[in-house]
Amino acid sequence: MWYRNRTYILREEVIEDETRYFISFKDGQGISYELNVSYDFYMALWRFADWSLIIGN
Repeated sequence: MWYRNRTYILREEVIEDETRYFISFKDGQGISYELNVSYDFYMALWRFADWSLIIGN
């Protein structure tokens, strides 16, 4: 599942009943990164992205 919002992408990956969470982004020099993050960190960013869509930022 992908959530695209401005400067980063949130992604969930399920393999053999194990869910992993990722954030992908580019830094100021255009270098791409993909980080495997905890569920709590992923959900905090997801809530922030969802709220940004609601208020239109």
